[in-house]
Amino acid sequence: MKYRLIGTLISLMLSSPIQAEITLDGSLGPRLELTGPTYRIPAELGQQYESNLFHSFEQFNLIQGEQAIFTGPATLTNVISRVTGGEISHIDGVLSSAIPAANMYFINPAGILFGPHAQINVPGSLYLSTAHYLQLGQAGRFDAVRLENTSLTVAPPSAFGFLDNHPAPITLTGSQLILPPDNQAIKQLLQGEAIPSHTLAFVGGDISLSQSELISYGHNINLISVAAPGEVPVDQSQFTDNRLAAYGTISITDISTANRQFGNVDASGLGGGSIFIRAGQLLLDQGWIFADTWRDQNGRGITIETNNALVLQNGSRITTEVVDNYFPGQATGQAGSIAIKAGDIRLSQGSQIASSTRSLGAAGNVTLTTPGTISITGVDRTGTLALPSGIQSQTLGRGNGGQVKLAAQQIQLDNEAQINVGTANDSGQAGQLSLQTNTLEIRNGAQMTVGVGSQNNPTGTGKGGQLAITASERVLISGKSAKQPSGLFSNVFSSQGEGGQITVSAPALTLENGGTLQTATLLNGKSGHITLQVDTLKLQTGGSIQSNTIAGRGQAGDIEITAQRAIQLEGDSTGISAATDKSSFGPGGEIKITTSDLQLRHGAAITASSQGQGQAGHIALILEGNLFMENSSIRTSTERADGGNISLTTPGYLRLTNSEISTRVKAEIGNGGNMILKPQFLVLNNSRIQANAFQGKGGNIDITTTGIYNLSAEPIANVITASSQLGIDGEITIHSPENDATEGLITLPTPFIDASALLHPGCQIQDVGELSTFNYRTDREGMPITPDSFQE
Repeated sequence: MKYRLIGTLISLMLSSPIQAEITLDGSLGPRLELTGPTYRIPAELGQQYESNLFHSFEQFNLIQGEQAIFTGPATLTNVISRVTGGEISHIDGVLSSAIPAANMYFINPAGILFGPHAQINVPGSLYLSTAHYLQLGQAGRFDAVRLENTSLTVAPPSAFGFLDNHPAPITLTGSQLILPPDNQAIKQLLQGEAIPSHTLAFVGGDISLSQSELISYGHNINLISVAAPGEVPVDQSQFTDNRLAAYGTISITDISTANRQFGNVDASGLGGGSIFIRAGQLLLDQGWIFADTWRDQNGRGITIETNNALVLQNGSRITTEVVDNYFPGQATGQAGSIAIKAGDIRLSQGSQIASSTRSLGAAGNVTLTTPGTISITGVDRTGTLALPSGIQSQTLGRGNGGQVKLAAQQIQLDNEAQINVGTANDSGQAGQLSLQTNTLEIRNGAQMTVGVGSQNNPTGTGKGGQLAITASERVLISGKSAKQPSGLFSNVFSSQGEGGQITVSAPALTLENGGTLQTATLLNGKSGHITLQVDTLKLQTGGSIQSNTIAGRGQAGDIEITAQRAIQLEGDSTGISAATDKSSFGPGGEIKITTSDLQLRHGAAITASSQGQGQAGHIALILEGNLFMENSSIRTSTERADGGNISLTTPGYLRLTNSEISTRVKAEIGNGGNMILKPQFLVLNNSRIQANAFQGKGGNIDITTTGIYNLSAEPIANVITASSQLGIDGEITIHSPENDATEGLITLPTPFIDASALLHPGCQIQDVGELSTFNYRTDREGMPITPDSFQE
């Protein structure tokens, strides 16, 4: 209700003619109505206390074409004004000071409204406030409500004081307020000169910028919205979180389409001025906040604190950047950091928070902290390019990327939203991406990426950053959009760059409906590793974990998974894979899985393959429980290189139903991979264990088990082979204690033939020349003649 009333009052004020009027209230000098359109306000109309000059007005309004000029001796440091008449100040003209380097303070507890023709021309800092009083040092006070409480001193203003829960608003409508006001600062920048640091500050109730710009050219901008009694320090560095009980609303909306080289709030400049925003909630709707650095000085960054929500929507932006548009090759300063603390953080419809570098200087860090939710969703498709909502720290030149840190109870990415930490060009090193949360959800084509290089510029040497996720409850990666899968990605698109690692630590990790966790290398760079520390891992309905070499000589990264309780893989196109493409020369990655129980069902697979000339990676499975496979596979395979090895150790059973464990080479010269299986029990039902080759040598199979059990009705349905179609067969060795085969024996035909022809005395088996080597070691005198008999 309060906001509606304020909006109604603003509308009435804008629609009604404003009478230009500046009158002195007589409390500090003569009671006088000044004459315009140029209102000269000399020091004699107020009271001077050494370097402080005080003025007191009953009314203060400026319409278009009018100007108020404060004058006084050059020794003045502060020009301090108050408005006591109880009426809002309408400023649609020029507010200026002719006192060199003097700061200006202007307070009106009834409110301040800037119109589309308002300008400021102040050589020092400018503080605009709807505070009820100004605190002067420890003992002084300049009160705009209770004039009798005023005690003027030589001390500079130290705090803005508020007496109730509803301070008046500060509103800008179609305004462009620039500090400094002319081209002098630009000239100094072009000459490489340092300029004094000033502040443009708004401290009051609700603060609204609509189609308006605050521009400081490297100076500081402070926006503080108050909704409780208390004091706000003039020096922002003394501000503390618990200073006031409540804060108001700041809204920044509708960036001017005619002047998009600036943000609504823009502190960009030689060193990139600082921006400090403190509110109960902050809303950006087509609102831009920039603090870029142009040359060799480090940016001072953006700090935002809200008790409740920070909302960015409709293409809003908060950015710090190193740009070299004005000083090509000289932009060595580091971009300022972005630090945000909020009750919740919501980005939608192409809104972004980003720190980047296009030159030699490094990008800044981005830190988002909330006790609630970080929600990022949607794409802005209104322009020629589709811009996803997201958070970024990128290096597009030789500078290094910054760090991105997110801490929240819940983090949600949806509808192609992106968090991207990468290096796209040259030799810059990408920063790190780290998340601390209870739950992380990535859905419908949303992605987190740490990348090196780009497909448009593959010559870079930069190193990729790390992606580290720590969740106290769960991580869910689900679904895909029409354009892309949801997931976590570490990509290398450069000739020498090295990809960053992906690490996830969580009690539960689920990838489903096409959700992906992937590292990949396109050229000669080495892909990053994947390390997962979880209690349970579930992949289903197309969920996948991948390490790929797409082209070139780059080495695929390794995959290491530790799951304390269980791993479940279920569904077609579901699985864990380390693969190299046809045009690649690099070796495939290794897969190492340590868990209690491992289940693969309905087309799921664990694979290490090479379609190029690089060797396939190996698969190592270390289990404390059981491995159950149904209509699934664990395999290594190659086209033109040696096959990878498979090793399995478990004190439980290995059970295969309509499934396969294989290491094989499909063509040309490669040797089949070796296989070492050490389950307590091996149970086969219409399944195969193979280590085959084409021209090269077949791989060796070594099985150590207490017992091998055949659950198939057809003896030939279960096959163990280590053959080569044109080369030398591999060797199959089975280590087993007594009573190991009372439930059945596996037939080993090569090529596959009717098993009944082989189930005769052992000498006939030895006459079959194409059989693979088969050593069956027992602790008794012989071996069974048939699968149904046992030799005593």
